[in-house]
Amino acid sequence: MSIQSLINTYWENYYGWRRVLAHVVFWLIIFFYEAIQTGFTIEDTEIQLLFTLREVAIIMLIHYFLAYYAIPKFLLKARWFYFLLSVAMSYVLLMAGLYYSVYFIQASKEVTSEDFSRMASFVLKYDFPTTLVNADRMYSVLGFNLSLVFSLLVKTVINFYYSNVQKLTLEKENIALEKENTELELSFLKAQVNPH
Repeated sequence: MSIQSLINTYWENYYGWRRVLAHVVFWLIIFFYEAIQTGFTIEDTEIQLLFTLREVAIIMLIHYFLAYYAIPKFLLKARWFYFLLSVAMSYVLLMAGLYYSVYFIQASKEVTSEDFSRMASFVLKYDFPTTLVNADRMYSVLGFNLSLVFSLLVKTVINFYYSNVQKLTLEKENIALEKENTELELSFLKAQVNPH
């Protein structure tokens, strides 16, 4: 059995409850990964849980927006301006989520963790518009959100693969139709030349 047929068999069975289960398991893995990451900087369990939930909710929102809307509608159709605009909007949302969650945690709770205080002083060093264009913060936010990059990479590769498979299938169907039309024309011409 070829790799192509294995992939096709998997995707044929991916719909329905299997698809929902795959998404739930994937996001649970991301949640635990983010909780472990957050645990290094926030010791308070309640704050850690809220911070992780916020992080995963934003990652999910951006993932589904980009993976199921922007990539198929804009990237795969080479509508670069709209795709880049979608990525920019997602980046602003990602930065806002981090910036304001750290801001509100620091403002509303007495946090004693030195690691969180260091992170807060780094994240909140500038006002939000300055933070958006600061290279250090861009790098750190994208580094902290490797799970988003990974999930989008997987979805993009799958979209490109199926987009190419659909193009090849359409080309094969067009070639078969052209061949059929040519055979029909040939038989029609033969019938005209030799009616009996």
